[in-house]
Amino acid sequence: MSCQSTSTLLSCWPRGRAAWRWTRSWRYRTGWRNRRPAVRRRPRKGRQSPHRERESSLVLSLGFVETKGVVAAIEAADAMVKAANVELVGKQNAGGGLVAVIVRGDVGAVKAAVDAGAASAKRVGELVSVHVIPRPHTDVLALFGMQETKAGK
Repeated sequence: MSCQSTSTLLSCWPRGRAAWRWTRSWRYRTGWRNRRPAVRRRPRKGRQSPHRERESSLVLSLGFVETKGVVAAIEAADAMVKAANVELVGKQNAGGGLVAVIVRGDVGAVKAAVDAGAASAKRVGELVSVHVIPRPHTDVLALFGMQETKAGK
């Protein structure tokens, strides 16, 4: 058979030792000493993966919704927890019927939750003020009896 026949391509393929030269990894098949290690190396213990750095950049943020009356505060708290992935820290009585509801979580989630809580508090009662602190200082967290924690943990 000649090499130009299209019926079988194997007729043109070299036989014996010469066949190794045609393969892609000929260099690594010549002997057991020349083979590449099949195991992947693990990263050293001192180094961190880039995924861990991304997780640590998501810092806790605080969101406040202050209303006049307990009913509006409860409605705002319910709407905030349902709207985003936030944790309800608690409520503060400021006196004179003012009640502040506090949530914590990721910055984006807290902003969305505070917006939803403000809208529902306006609908039910009187909204006094709304505020989000993106990265509170540890002293501010100590005011509310919270420790500094990373989001997602």
